[in-house]
Amino acid sequence: MINSKSIIYKMKFGKYIFIHIPKNMGHSIENILIENGLEYELDVKFSIIKLSLKFIHNIYNNSIMYYVCYFAITLLFFLKDKFMNLPYAYHTTYNQYKKKYKTEDNKYFTIIRHPQGRLESYYKFMYSNVISFERFVKEVCDDSYKFSLMPNIDKYNLQSNYDYLGDDIDNKILTIKYENIKDEFPNLCSFLGIDSNTQIKHFNKSKETKLIYTKEMAKLVYDKYKCDYKKYDYKIYYEKKNKK
Repeated sequence: MINSKSIIYKMKFGKYIFIHIPKNMGHSIENILIENGLEYELDVKFSIIKLSLKFIHNIYNNSIMYYVCYFAITLLFFLKDKFMNLPYAYHTTYNQYKKKYKTEDNKYFTIIRHPQGRLESYYKFMYSNVISFERFVKEVCDDSYKFSLMPNIDKYNLQSNYDYLGDDIDNKILTIKYENIKDEFPNLCSFLGIDSNTQIKHFNKSKETKLIYTKEMAKLVYDKYKCDYKKYDYKIYYEKKNKK
């Protein structure tokens, strides 16, 4: 598991840059990097936030105090941006990385995921005890985010895969589909130069509870994330109503 010592010990910039799109198995990939001693890009500031929140979560266990502390800690570090030269976001986009690191030596890779699967996982991880899945989907897709105490953060996290990766005109990003991870994982191992027998340990895995997309909900997601469906050849899916 990623503990505080390993995060701090490996917190140095290197040639492997993982574009961590939220709820796309990112923590599992980071763990593989750590276990294999690879240098990679990790936001110093968010690591501190993450460890602080983990400690608070163990105390308050998703109560209202947890969210109060979450807001306070996040706001503190955002304000410190004016005084500290640290990266803004843990989930940094490809274009942000290109502006920050102009060298050609960096090797980029990422995991992408079906937009509907991403929303479902994000909902289970963050809001399953707060609002209904249908309301969550509607408010994400109409950009209102009325359910959120920090709408700008949720909106940033829930950008499309395409927004995180850009056009990638120079084809510099090794892109693995979450849905095909077992079949494509050897390609990632080869890219990273690690043992192809390396095992994936799934961290931050969402609850197994089945959520249902109606046709209307699926259409909303398709309209919002149309670029993902088209560029990465994803298909819309939903629960069909039984004919009487």
